[in-house]
Amino acid sequence: MRCGSDQWPCVRSVDIWFQKYDISNVLDIIDSDEYMQATSAFAEYMVKAIPNVNNLDMQLFNDSDKHLKQFCSVVSNSYAHRLISYNCSIPVVWTANAFSPELRHLSVNLDINGKQALPKINAANIESIKLKGDISGVSWKSFASNSGDSASITFSNLKSLTVRHTNMEDEPALADKNDSETSNKEYFALRMPKLNDITLHGIGNNFRILNASIEFRHLKNAYIHGSHSVLNLLGNASKARIDGCTVDISLNSDADLDAFYEAPNAFFGSSTKISHAELIIAINMDTDVCLQKWDSRRIEWTNLHMLTVYNSFKLGAVVDMLARVPKLTKLEVAAILFDEAFESRLDRVEPISTNINELYLHASIDDDRKEAKFDSIKYLILAAPSLKKFKLWMYEDFDHALFVEEYKDLHPHVANIAWEQL
Repeated sequence: MRCGSDQWPCVRSVDIWFQKYDISNVLDIIDSDEYMQATSAFAEYMVKAIPNVNNLDMQLFNDSDKHLKQFCSVVSNSYAHRLISYNCSIPVVWTANAFSPELRHLSVNLDINGKQALPKINAANIESIKLKGDISGVSWKSFASNSGDSASITFSNLKSLTVRHTNMEDEPALADKNDSETSNKEYFALRMPKLNDITLHGIGNNFRILNASIEFRHLKNAYIHGSHSVLNLLGNASKARIDGCTVDISLNSDADLDAFYEAPNAFFGSSTKISHAELIIAINMDTDVCLQKWDSRRIEWTNLHMLTVYNSFKLGAVVDMLARVPKLTKLEVAAILFDEAFESRLDRVEPISTNINELYLHASIDDDRKEAKFDSIKYLILAAPSLKKFKLWMYEDFDHALFVEEYKDLHPHVANIAWEQL
């Protein structure tokens, strides 16, 4: 068969699965520059031989080398103007100005050294977007129109959005915000009327994509991980519905506590329509610092159903927290400590207005109060008549059978609790 640009004109889809191999023997014969030139020449020949590709999928499940990146860069940029679907796990250097306006599906891996803009993408037609790698420098500008109101972008057909930051280095320093784009704080209003699935993972406080708000109607699934500031992206949640969401955020000792309380309060507040919501908070500070800074009275999580907090709290803080999260059904905390400011007399228990039915504790022994080592646990169990399951991870045994026998007459619900100690 004769080789030429019309060799396979009918081919529309190309899937390439790369396999890692050792090219050291090849480089003993020709130098790296020659091998790079040969790589580029082969990529160019493939494009000429298969000129009408509009679905391109290139995958590698190991680290890529510079030669593989060069091959994928040549192929990706050559086909960009005609692609309907593009999926590539290998980071490439983009020189194309724009993708085809007919692009429907986009999945790219952004080089950790790239910080470069993607080719222009037609927001009106795109249906799914997956961005992974170093997301810190990504901006919504790649989706903005060159005419009209570029700060307002409508993704008419977008159904799925995944942004996953996988660079384990620290997020960009505040000084990085001095470039022309972020210093102007260019803000984008994003309309996604058909969006039903969103994943935002590993997003830090200073990432450019946070300079926006997403307006949506009905999310079936939402997964948020990273800074509490990511919740501000979904600032128009009060106008929409969310079937299920998991929010996994961290709180550091130098965090802006006003901003921390504000973002979850807005997202999990009474105006948000969420069928099932789970919040996981990793409080990355010493227990003493946490006890000083945490204020349950500032919580307004009226639409939260499951809460996990990785740190310890005093009993009074937990009681206040439960009262301010009325739909909560499951709570998991590291420990509940004795609270000298909270009178936890077991003969004068005041019921908490709560729907909690599962309570998980990882420890609760206060070594300074051996004579009342389980009082905080006992008080909380007695004060939550809706409790159905109690799980405890600790070295010392909690004699729940004796506890039930002692309090079942005054608090009948304790006899129906499922007990588990690990």
